[in-house]
Amino acid sequence: MSRTCAAWAGGLWLTLVAGAAHAAGAPLQVGPFTFGMSLDEARAAAPQLAWEEAERSPYSGRVLALAADNAVTLGGLPHKVTVHPGYHGGYELALETRPAVKLAAECDAAVLAVAAEAEPWIGKLNGVDATTRDDGTPPRSGLRWESRRGPDGNLSVVPVPDYAFSARPAPKGRVKVGKRSTVALVTRIDGVKAGDEPDERVGEAEGHRSGLSLFVRSRFQREDAGGYGCRVRTVLRRLSQTPAPRQVDVATLKFIAGDTIGLRHHSLDGLPVPSQPLGFELRCSVNRRKLRLLCTPPRDQAQDAYLESLMRRAGALRLDPGQIDPDDPAQLTTVLPLALRPEDRRPLDFLERPRVPVALLRWRGQPTLDEPRSFPGERVEVVCEVQADQSLVCTDAARTVLTTETQQVRAVRFAIRLISGYVAEPQLADGRPSSGVVFSTVVEFSSDAGR
Repeated sequence: MSRTCAAWAGGLWLTLVAGAAHAAGAPLQVGPFTFGMSLDEARAAAPQLAWEEAERSPYSGRVLALAADNAVTLGGLPHKVTVHPGYHGGYELALETRPAVKLAAECDAAVLAVAAEAEPWIGKLNGVDATTRDDGTPPRSGLRWESRRGPDGNLSVVPVPDYAFSARPAPKGRVKVGKRSTVALVTRIDGVKAGDEPDERVGEAEGHRSGLSLFVRSRFQREDAGGYGCRVRTVLRRLSQTPAPRQVDVATLKFIAGDTIGLRHHSLDGLPVPSQPLGFELRCSVNRRKLRLLCTPPRDQAQDAYLESLMRRAGALRLDPGQIDPDDPAQLTTVLPLALRPEDRRPLDFLERPRVPVALLRWRGQPTLDEPRSFPGERVEVVCEVQADQSLVCTDAARTVLTTETQQVRAVRFAIRLISGYVAEPQLADGRPSSGVVFSTVVEFSSDAGR
C-alpha cells in the first residue's frame, strides 16, 4: 500500500469509527484516542509517538497538556494532536495540520475535507462568518455564549457578539460538506493586485451537541518570508462543570506563614492597645495561586482601624502549597476568627541589650511588600528581637514618634514594616539558638530607591 493510500485509509477508518462510536453512545474515538483520556492513557494509546509537553502549570509545575506530531490522519492529512484534560469534566482535544499549498483553493479544500470527516463527531457543523449574519446584515446586538480557554489554561464560558444562524439559504461563500454541514469561506484581505491570491482567507465552522463543542478553522495567508501558508485547526472541547464554592473549616487549613508573635505585635502599630480582646470573624476566599486568603469584614461591622489591622494580619497568612491545588478552578471559602488582645503588644525593653551582628542571622522567610517606596536621603536604624516563633518585633533605634505624617516618619514606618517581615532560622550561623537574640540593621533610601 502506498503512503498516500495508507493516509487515506487511516482517515477513512477514523471517520467510520468516530461516527459509529458516537451514534452508539460509546466514548468518542479520534484515531487511537478516546475523548476524555488522561495524559498517561493517551501516551499508552500511542506509545510510538514522540510526545512532548504542550503546557506546564506555572503554579504547580504539573504538566497540563501533551502533544505529538503525525498522530491522527484527518481529511487525508497528518495532524498534530494536543491532549489537554481539565478539571471537573473539562477536556480539550486539538488537531492541527499545516499542508503545503500555493493557492487559497488548496487550503479551502483541506478545511472542507477535515470538516466533512469530523462531522460525525458532533452531528452537524454550521459555517461561521465573523463579519455578517446569514442574511448578510451586520450582527444584531446581543450575546451568545462560547467556550474559551483562558491564560490560566482553564476552560470557561464567555459572552461573544451574537452572529445568529437563521433559516435563510446559505450565503455566497458558505459551502456544504458532509451530510448536513457547512463551512464559511471568507476572504478577509484581498491580494495586492487583481488576480493575486488573497493575503488572508479563512474557513470557519462550529457545532455544539450535548455539552460538546467542535470548532474547525483554517487560515490561508501570505507569509513574511514569501509564499503562502495554510493552517487547519480542529478542536473538540467539553466545558468543565465547576462546582459551587465550598466552605472549609479554617482549622483544616495548614499555614506556613501564620499569625506570628511579631505579626500580632506590629498589627497594633500606631493604635492604642485595646483594654480587652476585640474579636472579629472574617469571610475569606482562598486564592489558590498566591496561597493566601482574601478576606472581607463582617457585613454588620463598621470599618475601623482595629478591623483594618486584622485584615492586614489575615493578608499576611500563607497556605501550605502541598495542601492546595493551584490549578483547580473550584472556589474555596472559609471563616477566619481573629482577635486583637492587650498581650499582643510586646514590651520594647530590648533596646539596651547586647546585639549580635546581623550577619549571624539566617532567614527562612522574607517579606513580600505590595510596592516599593522611596524616601530619598532617609536613613533608619531598625532594632529587632527574635521571638520564640522566630518572628521579629522591631522598632527604630531613635524611638521616633509615629503620630505625625512627615517623610521621616513614613520612612521609619516602612523600614520597620520591611525588617519585621523577616523570619529567622531557629539557629544562628554559629549554632546558638536565635530566640531572644537582639540585632540591628540600617535601611538607607537612595534617590532611586524603589525604581
